[in-house]
Amino acid sequence: MTSVDETFRRRVSSIPTHGLGLSVDVYAPDPFDLLEALGKQGLAYGYLEVFKAPAPTLARVRRRVPTTLLEYHGDGLWLTQPDLETGYPLQAELAQATAHLQVLGSHWMSHECAAKQMAGYSFGTYLPPLFTRDSAEVTARNVRRVQAALGRTALSAVQLPSAHVQPERLSLYSRASLPREILHWGGDLRDVFPETCRRLEAEGIARADFTDFWFRSPRPVRAPYDFFLLKLDRFIEFVQEVMPDARETASSEAADMRRAYHLANEQGRDLRRVRT
Repeated sequence: MTSVDETFRRRVSSIPTHGLGLSVDVYAPDPFDLLEALGKQGLAYGYLEVFKAPAPTLARVRRRVPTTLLEYHGDGLWLTQPDLETGYPLQAELAQATAHLQVLGSHWMSHECAAKQMAGYSFGTYLPPLFTRDSAEVTARNVRRVQAALGRTALSAVQLPSAHVQPERLSLYSRASLPREILHWGGDLRDVFPETCRRLEAEGIARADFTDFWFRSPRPVRAPYDFFLLKLDRFIEFVQEVMPDARETASSEAADMRRAYHLANEQGRDLRRVRT
């Protein structure tokens, strides 16, 4: 047994056995509706693993299920990236993760060994690391760095995928999945910018062009990862380039969405309900 194994076993031994866990998102499906349905079916669970959300929303979950064990599924700590400390707002992400762990009263944090941002490009879903020894050593070093920063809270770096991607699958990702991430996932452009999209369509400007604009050049990462807010900013820039007369409309719609988004986050509410 290696020293790493011994250290891991020592940390794990201090964590009480939780039993079977259930991973939940705080928005969809509604976690409380889900738990009610499980209760009606007599399906028991030992703990909930709650995906990253704003602190007020996580606090709402904690208040609603005060006796339930809640563990934390983090996001935004790109453990596979060699420039974790210099290319990303690491300290801000660590401070946020620490606060979320405290709000939930978690024993550990789980995090994918994958990234949604790399080399200045941002994505809506995880991209796997290179499946090499060097990549594994970079990831292990970053895990130790984050573990030390989080103190006694255990870090469970899970779901390390292989990066051996077949060319045809990469092509399918580029043609199907990638545009969907940019145009629809995390806020469909037609719902977020309805009037702006109508004006673009009237001028024959395709929304699909936004995907090409998004990946045309890298951009530095300055703020903690939030795909929704990033999409708002980038779409305004896109409109400024392709139809400057519509920039004011896009900016106004984005401002409305930011207000609704922040209100939902502050009050722990569903954004869709805030808008309606």
